[in-house]
Amino acid sequence: MSAENAEELLVHRKADLVITQMPVISRSVICMPLHTIRNTLICSNKHPRITDNSTYEQIMAEEFTQLISKSAGVDDIQMEIDEKFMNRKISFRGSSLLTIINSIAVTDLLGIVPYELYNSHRDFLNLKEIKLEHPLPSIKLYISYNKSSLNNLVFSRFIDRLNESF
Repeated sequence: MSAENAEELLVHRKADLVITQMPVISRSVICMPLHTIRNTLICSNKHPRITDNSTYEQIMAEEFTQLISKSAGVDDIQMEIDEKFMNRKISFRGSSLLTIINSIAVTDLLGIVPYELYNSHRDFLNLKEIKLEHPLPSIKLYISYNKSSLNNLVFSRFIDRLNESF
């Protein structure tokens, strides 16, 4: 979601809270970093060619998945990934991270997914993380809400708990 769409939701449509990948800048809106999502390269535990010692060249010889998204934040990350893995072979594209992670689990495809998604599914789907020399780009999430919403005690406590959690 773009910052403009988020601002419209908050100001005109009276949404209480919006989470975006881009900061919302407005006089009537409070926006702050919420969480940074680390991305990781994964494959099936049963992948026949990828090991803990696989080189960049061996990784690049494999086929990859790719997330289809129109989100500006995801597009920026994908451009960075494209620079890092230039000319990689994309064999499967999907608009759902769950579809992508399930495809990786049952094929020899490699894919880049949020670490939290990998971590929560790795045992069940028999996935493994592929260690890289340099980390993949992360996605920063922002939380935005109307300043006037802090007048509501319940909402104010909710924001306090969010801040404590992250």
